[in-house]
Parts: sequence; structure tokens; C-alpha cells
Amino acid sequence: MFRKHFSSLLFIVYSLLGLAFLSWSADNAVQSLRHTVRYLMSPWSDPPLALMEQMGDTGRNLARLIAQDRVARSLEERGLTRTMDRLWCEAVEAENVRLRTLTGLTPLPRYRPLPARVWSWETAAALRSVTIHRGARDGIKATDPVVAFVGDRPAVVGLVAEVFPDTARVMLLTDPSSAVSAAVSRTGEQGVVEGEGPSRLVLNYLYSDTAAAPGDEVLTAGLGELFPSGLLLGTVVGLEDQGIESFRRAVVKPAVRATGVREVLVLLREARVPEKRP
Repeated sequence: MFRKHFSSLLFIVYSLLGLAFLSWSADNAVQSLRHTVRYLMSPWSDPPLALMEQMGDTGRNLARLIAQDRVARSLEERGLTRTMDRLWCEAVEAENVRLRTLTGLTPLPRYRPLPARVWSWETAAALRSVTIHRGARDGIKATDPVVAFVGDRPAVVGLVAEVFPDTARVMLLTDPSSAVSAAVSRTGEQGVVEGEGPSRLVLNYLYSDTAAAPGDEVLTAGLGELFPSGLLLGTVVGLEDQGIESFRRAVVKPAVRATGVREVLVLLREARVPEKRP
């Protein structure tokens, strides 16, 4: 009985071997075996052979697609890596420029500048304070002035309100509780700059016949010794009645936008040595 079905079994074995090798990219030896299978199956019609050939092509095409996909993934990863490296380098360079600007501050008498990073912003609707990553351990004290650079000029951010061991809270110039003696740079007129919200300051106590005009810069006057004189506060954008007879006030756009500041300088007050009297 075994001999009776021997030819059928042999055909099945050869068919399976043929299908396996035809669907796999073969070397010269396997290629020869493929031709052998073709010869043995030649008494039958061509459709089975065409199907096997198609299966072999499918296997090769699948292998090529897999290889091309791997190459594409590799190229994509390299592209992303290069993009991230470029963005990182640009961010580092921008930070270096800001730090070089900060350290290039013209020396101010009786003040020692201390660079600090902005740690967080107050999330209230009226932005009133920021937290910096410097504190009492770095010598910071309450009422120390805080400045940032607008271009190459130091401009007022605010005043240290609270001090903790490693951080400090800075009350912004725009806080309604803030008040700084100021002067119009072009005319020399003096008054007091007070905060009125996230993007508005007012310079109070200007005479009704003031010569101040939109576009004039407003600087610290240095009175009261809270801030050094000559620091930029903002720019006049308009004039309005103050509600007090004989006085007007200037609406001032702050020079520093708090949400755009990443690094600041805290101006530490150096102890003054009393002068010896004769």
C-alpha cells in the first residue's frame, strides 16, 4: 500500500520544498533546486508554477519593503536628532547672549549685581509677582531692586518683596502697590510711577502744563535710594487728567514684560561705611 501511494507522497514533499524555497531569496544552490522542481512538475500545467513564482516575488518584495522601512526610520531618527540638536544649540546660544548682557552691566555705586533665574510667575489674572531661584543664602534682602535688560539697557522689573532661603518673591513694577520716583528723560520733570495692571503704569504729579509727550522715556530718579537713578521704566504713550487741580499724569508702557523674562539681576545693596568727620 505504501508503494501504491509513494508517488503521491513524493509529489507532496517536493511541492512543499518547492514552495518554501520559491518564497525565499535563495543563493545559487537553492536556485538550482528551484529549476529541478520546475522540471519535475513540468508535466502539469503552468498555473501552479506561476503561483509559486508569484509567492517568491512576494517574499522578495516584502523583504525589500522591510529593509526600506528600516532605512526610512533610521533617516527619520537622524533628522529628528539633528533638529533637536540645532534647537538646543540655538537655545543655549540665546541664553549665553542674555547672560553676557547681564554680566556686562555698567557698575552701579553701592550696588552689587547678582544674576538669578526666574522660577515661576504668579498665575493671577493681574500678574503681580515672579519668583526667582535665589534667596537669603545668596545675600538677597527685602526691597533689593530687580532689573532685566531691554536690548543693552537695564530696565526695572520690580522690587524684592519676600525672601526665603533659596528663593525670593519679586513684586513687579506693574503691581498697584508699587511706587517709584521717576523722571521724564527729555524734559527732566519728576513724579511717581505707580502700577495699574499687567501692562500699564502711570506717572503721577506732572504739572498741567507738562511738556511730556508720547514717545518720551521715563527713568528712575533715584530718590529714596530704592533704585539707582537712570534705569529704564517705560515709555509715555499718552497724557490724561489726574483728577487733582493743576496736575496731570502720563500713561506709561512698561519697558519689561514679566512673562518674557527668564533671567534677571538682583541689585544687592552694599553696606555703606560712614565717613569719618574731622
